Amino acid sequence: MTASEKLEVELMETIERLRTKMHGASLEEVYDAIVAAGLRALRPNVELIEWRPAGPELPGSDEEALIKTRDEFSPFSVWTAFRGEERWMLTDGCEPVDAESVLFWAPIPEGPQQ
Repeated sequence: MTASEKLEVELMETIERLRTKMHGASLEEVYDAIVAAGLRALRPNVELIEWRPAGPELPGSDEEALIKTRDEFSPFSVWTAFRGEERWMLTDGCEPVDAESVLFWAPIPEGPQQ
């Protein structure tokens, strides 16, 4: 067995141990946790942002999020907003945002940890 093959076996065993600790998490969830932990260790001021399509999965009511919209001034824009009862509202003045113009959303990053 080559060194690369041994490393692959070791990595898969580690992933399975992590899946058990994470109560049967999917491989994608374990991979995301590994990448995020590695990134935090190597680059503490860098965060991953997972953009989600605006659709069936939306943030909770009044939960602040980043939104990526299409508007008449630029092809794409990123704003901070929260989801009200029936629509998105910009956080800089509670201006309503047309739901059809919201293409993606993401949780607000945690920011640097000191």
